[in-house]
Amino acid sequence: MNAEPDDEIPASGWEAPETDASQPDTDPLAKLIQELLSVMPEEIRVRLTEALSALIEALRALIDWVLAKLERSAEPAPAVRDIPIL
Repeated sequence: MNAEPDDEIPASGWEAPETDASQPDTDPLAKLIQELLSVMPEEIRVRLTEALSALIEALRALIDWVLAKLERSAEPAPAVRDIPIL
């Protein structure tokens, strides 16, 4: 049996190798978005950004509304008593 060289094991155990932050993003979706934004006129880019911001705000409001409704439905129903009608 051959012993493995010690320089293959990182000093802190089996940590992942560090990545260089200067390397470009390799995500295909991110590349596509960057390309689309680079060929888009500035006015359309601004309008698209504003529309996306409004959409995100609407989604957040919808989520808040649903959560509030769920919290209200989780509360027990108030105690009621029958009042006889004479």
